Amino acid sequence: MLHMIIIILLFFSLWRAPLEPFSDVVQTSAPITESDELHPPTSQPAVETTTDTSHEDGVIDILNTLEAKGAQLNGFTADVTYAKEDELLGRREIRRGEVLYMKDGDNRQFAILFDTVIINRRKENQLRHYVFDGQWLAEVDHANKQFIKQQIVAPGQTLDPLRIGEGPIPLPIGQRREDVLRRFQVQRIPLPTEGPLLSLANEKALTGLRLTSKPHTPEAEDFTYIDLFYDLKTGLPHGIYMVASNGDTKTVRLTELIANPDFDDQQRAKLQIETPDSSEWSIDVRPWKGDA
Repeated sequence: MLHMIIIILLFFSLWRAPLEPFSDVVQTSAPITESDELHPPTSQPAVETTTDTSHEDGVIDILNTLEAKGAQLNGFTADVTYAKEDELLGRREIRRGEVLYMKDGDNRQFAILFDTVIINRRKENQLRHYVFDGQWLAEVDHANKQFIKQQIVAPGQTLDPLRIGEGPIPLPIGQRREDVLRRFQVQRIPLPTEGPLLSLANEKALTGLRLTSKPHTPEAEDFTYIDLFYDLKTGLPHGIYMVASNGDTKTVRLTELIANPDFDDQQRAKLQIETPDSSEWSIDVRPWKGDA
């Protein structure tokens, strides 16, 4: 499985596939301007850590609201900025593009379509697409003409790509309250006053939650905590900040969010997986192999 998510992405088991497998790019383009970047990252948490308040400060009500809003969600679109800070190498990578999610009955489709990459203040256009069509997950690297398509759902089965512990591209949207509390300590947090999500401070309608991984859970192996900033009217996250177990940080900023849009033909086409010409591309197709 491709590994990320966000939010996330993720994202986001939160945030595993597919934002992790970014290859290095040749840094030959001109430096970007300050306006092209997120706010400079910080090694410090965006907010102060407090004791577990999962059953205090309205947390249960917030989780109930998010679960209910998720049940009403048939799709969304957004512009996305994803940033990763490598603690060991001191390397910063930013990717920008769009996100589409559509639910049609039991079938769920998801696409993350990046078109720009910035590495250590150098910017270039680079198409890197991740598409999940309900059965198959595809990674499409246009720059290197590499196409990887993996069947991650058993034939005849369905999968929710956003659900904690289930999806290949999990995002913190519409999660069941019981699933969240089983895996995380949850506390309410204020909007950031520093760090890469500082711009959220101007969005007073948002509500912040910190999810801290409980010991002996799969999430504890991947990250220490994740901060989520939601619009409770839509149930959609506008910002996600994750601190990985190795000290790396990942940030997802979603803007221009539209809940339950009327998808046009062009948007629906972006949610389909099209296999490119094998005479020009390196193609790797991996059918379902069960748990082996």
